[in-house]
Amino acid sequence: MLKVRETLSFLIAVIALGVLLGFMAGCEKAKTEKNKAIVRSLLEEAYNQGNLDVIDEVCAANYTWPMDNPQVHSSEEMKEHVAGVRTTFPDIHITAEDMIAEGDKVVTRWTIVATHKGELMGIPPTGVQVTFTGILISRIADGKIAGDWENWDGLGLMQQLGAIPPMPGALPALDRKGEDFLWGEPSGVTGDPGDPETNKAIVRREIEDIWNQGNLDLIDEIYATDLVNHDPCWPEVRDFESFKEWVATMDRPPDQDITFEDLIGEADKVAERWTATFTEPVSGVQVTMTGIIILRLADGKIVEMWWAKDFLGLVQQLGVIPAMGEGGE
Repeated sequence: MLKVRETLSFLIAVIALGVLLGFMAGCEKAKTEKNKAIVRSLLEEAYNQGNLDVIDEVCAANYTWPMDNPQVHSSEEMKEHVAGVRTTFPDIHITAEDMIAEGDKVVTRWTIVATHKGELMGIPPTGVQVTFTGILISRIADGKIAGDWENWDGLGLMQQLGAIPPMPGALPALDRKGEDFLWGEPSGVTGDPGDPETNKAIVRREIEDIWNQGNLDLIDEIYATDLVNHDPCWPEVRDFESFKEWVATMDRPPDQDITFEDLIGEADKVAERWTATFTEPVSGVQVTMTGIIILRLADGKIVEMWWAKDFLGLVQQLGVIPAMGEGGE
């Protein structure tokens, strides 16, 4: 009889623990969905519809954008920023292509379509309709956006406006046309999505072993052979073979260091915010580049990636093109 009671007590404890864990998971899911809705309100109501009052509802008074290199220091300055964007691009439409969230962070992969009808960094209105992409990471505190990190295809925007002419024979990013500015068609590859912590561990190996240490033997282990790569700044690298060749033929600087500033995981996706510093081998110039990547995993391998990085800043640091305001306008 005693053993029966002990068994029943154990089963009750297991069931109670399962109920508690399920409840906690449900609460966390509700929190992250609410956080996504807050970011969605900023994009759709403020940017797309021009409702600047919503900024007071969704942004903290001391809101900072971007958080790593502040240009906006308050919700009031954010109103001015959005108003300026809508003056330059009155018909701006941001589409949230994907959103993932963990803890207090929300990651949004977006596409903007807009017509250039106001001055932008000294560039007079062109009437050109542009399409460009980016990834935004928002931190939520007390039900409001405290600040954002963002990387987007500024180089692509400048090219479409004619501020940077095509450069055939140079880097692929400097000779793009048409659909090269878009994310491209999504992959249909499916498989076991894994769990966020396991997926983040795989992404850490990718950064540390392949990119920082140059262990190219791990490419076949970490990336799927049906990989789909979405990198508007490197449009010719789209599948596993071109990606593998690109990584293998890169002249990896000995002082290259890639630091992952943040890893955010939900379901089968991981967002990675990183900073890379290295000395460019040909010019000898030391440069810094930031970026955000969203990686999708299946069956324990990376099957799809979306990149957003400051390629405009990189080519300016290398002197390939002048900084805006230094003769390149």
